Amino acid sequence: MPNNQAHDPRVATAGERVAQPVGLSVAAVASGAAGVTGTWLEGQTLTISSDGVNGFGSGAYREELFDDFAGKTPGATQQTTDKTGGLGSYKDGGGLFSDAYSHSKGVSLKQFDDATSFFNITRLVLSQSTQVFCTSYWVFVPTGKALPGMSVDSYTPGGSNWKLSWAFAAEPDTAGSPDICLPSNNGTDALTLDGNESSMADFGNHANLSTVHTYGEWMWVYVLVDGVNGEFRVKYLSQSKGLFQYSKSFADLWGTTSPQYFAEWQYPGFVQNAANCEMYYDDVSVHAGPAAGGLVLIGNASTLAACTELSIQRISSRSDSSIAISAQLGPFASFAGTYLFVLDQLGSPVAYEGAEGRLIA
Repeated sequence: MPNNQAHDPRVATAGERVAQPVGLSVAAVASGAAGVTGTWLEGQTLTISSDGVNGFGSGAYREELFDDFAGKTPGATQQTTDKTGGLGSYKDGGGLFSDAYSHSKGVSLKQFDDATSFFNITRLVLSQSTQVFCTSYWVFVPTGKALPGMSVDSYTPGGSNWKLSWAFAAEPDTAGSPDICLPSNNGTDALTLDGNESSMADFGNHANLSTVHTYGEWMWVYVLVDGVNGEFRVKYLSQSKGLFQYSKSFADLWGTTSPQYFAEWQYPGFVQNAANCEMYYDDVSVHAGPAAGGLVLIGNASTLAACTELSIQRISSRSDSSIAISAQLGPFASFAGTYLFVLDQLGSPVAYEGAEGRLIA
């Protein structure tokens, strides 16, 4: 039985804040006056319009991966043909589908279990190489289990060896080939954005894992790398720790004036074998192109900072004034009472008539 069965977002569970409607009336959303046309049902297409003042940002957008593991058989081994959606392709699979814990749809992907000497990495090959891409995924380490490289469910003393995900220009990683961990928790409590190559800029510590992660809770990880405009954007979200956000501008990501492109991404990036360790991934997605960071989300509060739960919506087309999505319930039992968020190209919520989140009713 999953540890977090979907619940009515209007009813608070332990550690969750109840969302209070603000900004937009129920009637306005229901009639489409709030700028959304279509029916809020799983898999249905809806069109989201801007308010004519605050644009969504222009630029190409590609969904390279969307995988929520829905309908997979618990205990079965992930195959390269098991990818749910997106233009990219799995180069390697091998994880175990599990219903022990799930963020949504009742099934997740177990990527490490020391009790059975199981460790796996899933690799994605992008349909096109890109300088701008965004990853979004949820990770879970059960209560009583340990981080990779450690033997107890603690964060100190440091000793974890866990690259949560890893992007490459090519795999295997070769000398001079750009790579970056998104992020890495290696040797201390700190989370870092760094790579193996000496030419790769090391952006150092931007958060402590203990401040954003809780054993027994799913944690959302959002990382945007914009190699064209020189921007990093990172977000972590968990029910008890809330939302953490980090941004970093850089003049030169690669240590070279030549443009560099990423072609592959894997989750996890690396895990050191360790006693008493288990980890799961769910609702994994990769987005590429200049508008890669502009995700569409459903949350359980009227501002992104107040949310403790989110569902990523699938984008089929995107422009400065209009976005078409396929509705995804994710962990929610109903769309009613949730809030719609549109992020711009750098991952900041775009306001609609003064409101950050649009109430869905």
